[in-house]
Amino acid sequence: MGNKHRLFSRSNFVSPTPEKSCNKPSPLSAPPSVKRLIPSLSTFNLPPCHPITPFDSGRSIDNPPPVFACDELNIPKGHFVLSDLPTGSGIRPIQLLLERLDAWHTLARRLYEYFQMLAQVEAQVAKAYHRLDGLLAFSGEKQNGKHPLLYTHFAVQDRGHTGIQLVCDSWQAYYSDNAKDHDEFGNFLRTHALPTLSNIKRELKWMTRTIRSDDRLTLSTLAKLRDEASKRIQRLDAQLSFFDQHPHHVYTKQDPWIINAAVIKQIIKVYQQENKIHETVLRLQHETRVSEEHLMEELQQLFRQIYSMREHNILGLDKGIQRMMDVFEQAKPGADWQSFAERAKGHLISENAAFRHPDQLHYPNQSHPLLQPLFAARMERKSTVLHQWHEYMYVLTPASWVPA
Repeated sequence: MGNKHRLFSRSNFVSPTPEKSCNKPSPLSAPPSVKRLIPSLSTFNLPPCHPITPFDSGRSIDNPPPVFACDELNIPKGHFVLSDLPTGSGIRPIQLLLERLDAWHTLARRLYEYFQMLAQVEAQVAKAYHRLDGLLAFSGEKQNGKHPLLYTHFAVQDRGHTGIQLVCDSWQAYYSDNAKDHDEFGNFLRTHALPTLSNIKRELKWMTRTIRSDDRLTLSTLAKLRDEASKRIQRLDAQLSFFDQHPHHVYTKQDPWIINAAVIKQIIKVYQQENKIHETVLRLQHETRVSEEHLMEELQQLFRQIYSMREHNILGLDKGIQRMMDVFEQAKPGADWQSFAERAKGHLISENAAFRHPDQLHYPNQSHPLLQPLFAARMERKSTVLHQWHEYMYVLTPASWVPA
């Protein structure tokens, strides 16, 4: 071994005293402090010809962990995830769910504007109908002073009379009732429909703000962690290339195993952040589905109130209201989400998707011989200040020995 002299040159780490074995390494199969550095603990006491297996086939490959797209600079202006973005570059479930909530907010706003305008139309129609009041009145000369001849010649003299006056009275009563119905409907829309839709808009806006302000859903942190991991991997590759090309000068460089430990530690941070986003997005998808069902139930309840109000008004229901209510009753609260989830399944996280695991680390040169430990053991050392015992790890590598 080209670096053999370096392995045993620092005798100050080795104590011949038989006291508490501060420097006598004891073989250990799974030390806690190394679990974060080495994916496969069983390789500690094996020769380097048995490389670390990068993947553990414990999970089904049909549901791999999600890959999140963090580069927001590549998102074009006015871009919508569901219609434009290919899933090969990573998924953006948070942006997609925000677009989904924004679509619901747009719908709620348009429904609010629609019923607001409808309430105004109903008030105007009622006002126009009220202008007809009295034009066909036969009840007395004072109410029909402009046309006294109508009262004189067509006034009802007895109960059996069925002349033109009854026809005109019936006609006027019908549209007078129409005016009252339009008044009631307009008032109902202003006092019930508009507040309900306003609450829906407010709830959707609050949900959107909550998602945007949730640190667990911020991809910028993941992007920084990935960038740092990439830099460490590049440094490791450069170090391994130097060791392969200049084996007689390796004593001037840091042991690649130490750099590899930093790489593994950083990748684990990336995995932890991805798992945090994974778990939060799953919860967010569930909450979004439940919220959509709740919104549909609120809208159904609103239309039932409209139906009931129209059913008990003076003129009763018309066929158009009945047909509209029949269609609305057939709509299932979760149908829209199911259709959306089916179309967007390539952009959302599956309920069966696996989480990232340290035993599934995979990066370039992971199985390089210089990165495989020859031996690892626990080593205890006594502090010089407080004289307390502290546990360390002693790792023997092909390039050097490392007291960790």
